[in-house]
Amino acid sequence: MNRHIKIHNFTVFISIFMCLTSICACSQTPVIEYVPKNKVETEIIKVLIQYQEAKNSFDIHGYLECLHEQGRFEFDANLRKDITKNELKERLPRFWARLKENNRDHAPMLWESMNGNYFQYGWFAKPQIKINTHSAEVKVVFTNGWWSYNHTIVLLRQNHKWLISHLGWEPF
Repeated sequence: MNRHIKIHNFTVFISIFMCLTSICACSQTPVIEYVPKNKVETEIIKVLIQYQEAKNSFDIHGYLECLHEQGRFEFDANLRKDITKNELKERLPRFWARLKENNRDHAPMLWESMNGNYFQYGWFAKPQIKINTHSAEVKVVFTNGWWSYNHTIVLLRQNHKWLISHLGWEPF
C-alpha cells in the first residue's frame, strides 16, 4: 500500500513539474508582443523584428539592412571567429540555400557549438534591453519551439538609426 502511495505521489509531482515547465516556456513574451517602455525601445524593437523576419524568410537584403557596416557578427560556429557584414553578404546565400534543403553537413557536431543560425526559422522572446546614449545591448531568447539559445544583440545608433553591430549566441 505504501509503495502505491509513493508511486502516485511521484506521478503527481512529475505531472505538476511538467505543467509548470510548459507554463514557463510559453510565458516568454515574444518580441513582437513586447510593449516598449519608451521611444528608443520602440525603435530598437522595430530593428529586432525586421532582423527576425529577414532571418526567417531568408531575405538577404532585409537582413543586411539591419547590420552596421563596421559590425562583427558570430555566424558559423565552425569558424570560431566573428565575421564582417561583407563576409556575411558573401556567405549567407550559400549557407541559407543548404539550410532550406535541410542539408546539415555544415552544422557543428556538438550541440554546444550550435547557434540559432542553423535553424530555418525561430522567434525572439523575453527581450531585456539596456540602453546607453549611442548603444544598446539586447538579450533575447531565440527559440524554434524545440531548441532555445540566448542571443545577445548589440546595436549602435548612427545617423538617428539603430543598427546591429554584434550578434552573439550561447546555448540556453
